[in-house]
Amino acid sequence: MFSSGAVVIVPDGVRLDQPIVLRFRVGEGDGLAAIRSLVLVGSEAAVTLVEELDVPAGFAGSVTEVVLGPAATVTHGRLESGGEAGVAFSRSAYRVDRDASLSHVHVLLPGGLIKAEAAPVIVGPGGRSEGLGMAFTSGRARADFRAIEDHAVGDSESHVTWRAVASDRSRTIFTGLLRIAPGAARSQAFEEARSLLLSKHATAETIPELEILNHDVRCSHGAAVAPMDEDALFFLQSRGLSRADARMMLVEGFVDPVVSRLPVAALGERVRGRLQAALATA
Repeated sequence: MFSSGAVVIVPDGVRLDQPIVLRFRVGEGDGLAAIRSLVLVGSEAAVTLVEELDVPAGFAGSVTEVVLGPAATVTHGRLESGGEAGVAFSRSAYRVDRDASLSHVHVLLPGGLIKAEAAPVIVGPGGRSEGLGMAFTSGRARADFRAIEDHAVGDSESHVTWRAVASDRSRTIFTGLLRIAPGAARSQAFEEARSLLLSKHATAETIPELEILNHDVRCSHGAAVAPMDEDALFFLQSRGLSRADARMMLVEGFVDPVVSRLPVAALGERVRGRLQAALATA
């Protein structure tokens, strides 16, 4: 069922200054698009890779595997968008070796349904994984994101930050699992998930999970779901902003911890444009 994909190999010691961008677009007549990509990053190499998946209509399944060699540095960004008739499922799997550093960023902008999963496994001491993710849904769209930070060895570290904004009758779901193996002493794992509701009919679910099998660790998680703060809106309006501008300012500030960290600046502008267009009609 394989239909497209890519293989990216970065040799030992090679450090790329410019990002590699992979773009995939799926149409209704394409049936099921099965996309498979493999990224191999050598020892002490560095690369930024951005994948864009657009599914205006039809079905797509996208799997990317990223293997980091010792002391490698990788930033992997995924922007997934679609129309009302588009359905996409994606999985990003990572293997983080000794002293390697991974930053994985996921942005979901569905019109229909997008379900995505990020699953780093830290297999070498000194390995580090940082996960950043956000979703914006409107209409009856649904975004479902799951992060699994797996510490297979000790002396490793992971951070997860999630932001979701839901309007109209849409729905967002976040599930985050921090897993510490029995032998993974001195590991650190942290997770923060926040969701903002712009409509009384929108729903958001945040489900933090911990699987801690070693007592010599530092782990914490937090989750919150709330509507827009009317007091904050009133304060901004009292300073001369219109209600629409005040709403936009609060939403931009809410998602900024993720949007400001997108690996390519142009992606941040596209996300902000999508937010502005949706809020204008909300």
